[in-house]
Parts: sequence; C-alpha cells; structure tokens
Amino acid sequence: MLVKTMHMMRIKEAEAKRALRRNKKVSTPLAKEIEMRREEMIRGILQNTPAIVNKQLEVASLPVTSGGEDNAEVMKATNSLLDRVFGKPKETVDLQGNVQFSLKALAQERLKVANQDVTPLENMIE
Repeated sequence: MLVKTMHMMRIKEAEAKRALRRNKKVSTPLAKEIEMRREEMIRGILQNTPAIVNKQLEVASLPVTSGGEDNAEVMKATNSLLDRVFGKPKETVDLQGNVQFSLKALAQERLKVANQDVTPLENMIE
C-alpha cells in the first residue's frame, strides 16, 4: 500500500470521527431545554464566583483561637482557597503496611500487663 493511500485513509477516518461527534449532539426539544438550563446555571455560578471567593477570604481571615467554635469553618474556607490556588492535592491511603511481629516483644508486653492490677474480662461480664 502506498504512503499516499494510507494518508488518505487516515484523513477519511478522522473526518468520519468528526462527523460522528457532530451527529451525536442532541436535537430533541427536551434535550435542548436541559442544555439551555444547564448553561444558565453555569453562567449564574460563574457570575457569583467573585462574591464566593471574597466570602471565603473573609472567613479564612478570621482568627483561629483555642476552643473557638468557628475554627472548623475557618479551616474549611482556608483549605478551599488553597485548593483553588494550588490545586487539590492527591489523597491516597497506603495499604502496604510493614508489620513487625515478635514473640519476644509480645512476651515482654505480657509481663508488663501481668505486673499491673488488671481486671480479667471474665469478671467484667455480668
């Protein structure tokens, strides 16, 4: 097969994919109405963005005091602003734990407990 023929086949394939994407657009009246309302909602949110960010800045600038009742809200606003500025960090949980089990350490812990005045579980059950 000639290179020119292969190139033409690729062009036709790309055009066919573009045509499929264009034809996938929804044309029913209900779908058009839903799309219009979605666009209105997005525009409304985008118009409110400066006010939302200003409110977050206002809350994030509140002082954090020991035992303060607004500490959680201040930290949430601060974290949200940091996520907007620097991007939300990837949150992962490490499931690869390295557990060290030693019979010697277990015996030593048993001796520590044996020297303490501990009520056996059997005596706690009524």
